[in-house]
Amino acid sequence: MSVTFAVHDEGVTVFVRDGDAALDAAATVAGTDQLQGLSSHVMFLARGKAGPFRVDSEPIAGTGGTVAVRVLLYDEGNDDLLITAGSYTFAMA
Repeated sequence: MSVTFAVHDEGVTVFVRDGDAALDAAATVAGTDQLQGLSSHVMFLARGKAGPFRVDSEPIAGTGGTVAVRVLLYDEGNDDLLITAGSYTFAMA
């Protein structure tokens, strides 16, 4: 599962794949990268303007072999502004 965000500013496009960050974080908790995406929810909060951009992820172990991951995308060049928040749920494949 991979979600790509396009951040536009003055003709420059930056692609950030926070779905990959979520999968990597989930794999550390699950102990395997053999995971299947069950759901995702993404909220665009503000426009990315300056960069560089940072993705922070927080995995949370669930029941029945599931893992939830909260992913936050920041614009570090714009006072560390939170620009996107996402949540993902994975299960062992």
